[in-house]
Amino acid sequence: MNLRNKIKQLIDSQKDKPYFNVQFINRYLKKLKEDKLIKKQGTMKHFNVMFVPVVKRENDIFVYLGFHKKADDWIPPGGHIEPGELPVDTVVREFQEELNFKISQNMVQFYNIVIKHIGRPDLFCLTHYDLWHYVLLDKKYCFKYLKKEFYEADWFKLNQIKGKIKHNTHFLKTTLDLALILK
Repeated sequence: MNLRNKIKQLIDSQKDKPYFNVQFINRYLKKLKEDKLIKKQGTMKHFNVMFVPVVKRENDIFVYLGFHKKADDWIPPGGHIEPGELPVDTVVREFQEELNFKISQNMVQFYNIVIKHIGRPDLFCLTHYDLWHYVLLDKKYCFKYLKKEFYEADWFKLNQIKGKIKHNTHFLKTTLDLALILK
């Protein structure tokens, strides 16, 4: 399956869920009609993945966030889709690159979309069409996060992140939506 069809399939699989960011669907579908979908194809408006490492314990949900150097905010890890990759491939690769931890594709679950204005032509990034995933883990691992990406990173109870993610309101909402999904 190619990237364009996979993204359509992912959106179709979640669009009727109560937490899904339906306000972005039309812009996603319009973007999917363009020739260039990823950064390395030469477009500053491109598809990207975000992934939230998650541990569920009894009544608590823990999420892993990093204080990202470019975003100047606590956000989940993520990255650019490379040529030939599907979103799940990107999550697996980026998890290894950013957290120095190997996961398998069956641990990755797509759940939402966000469009984030980046406004950094110097980095060849104007807009990210983020495909959000969570990765359910059996325990809170001590990841060796990528120091060139994050000042620091840690696990937080989901109900305590409102004061953490300050500049990215869609990121905050989309991360908090995990409470609905994992209840």
